[in-house]
Parts: sequence; C-alpha cells; structure tokens
Amino acid sequence: MILSIISFVALITSTISLLPQIYHTYRSKSVEGLSMMMLINFLICSLSWIAYGCLTNARSVWITNCIMTLFSCVLIAFKIKFTAKVKQL
Repeated sequence: MILSIISFVALITSTISLLPQIYHTYRSKSVEGLSMMMLINFLICSLSWIAYGCLTNARSVWITNCIMTLFSCVLIAFKIKFTAKVKQL
C-alpha cells in the first residue's frame, strides 16, 4: 500500500513537472532560458527509464517516462521552432 502511494505521488509530480515550462514557453514564444543540451539529456534520461521500466516490469516507471518523453519532445520542438523565428527576424 505504501509503495503504491509513493509510486503514485512520484508519477503525478514527475508528470506535471514540465507542464509549467511548456505553458510558459508556448505563451511567451520564448526559449531563451532553455538549454538544448538539458532538453536532450532529459529526453535520453526518460528513454532510459522507459527501457528500465519495461525490463523490470515497473509499469509506473515506464508510463511516467513515456509522458515525460512526450513533454521533452514538445519542448525540443518549441526550442527549434522559436529559435528559428528569432533568427529570421
């Protein structure tokens, strides 16, 4: 029971951790403070956790990190798109 609660709290807090950054980046159309290296590292980390979760049958680990991978890809896409717009100006 306690492990289930801990994994649920970790799942929720991890999943929502990037939402404020995604929202802020989308609203401001600014990626000035985002490091591409950090985003790529975060993506690689999430993909590694997916592999670990699948190999150990840790469902909450791989589900959480599938969502985190999606969020990382969104931020990387924003970084590419909004950086290109600034260079065009």
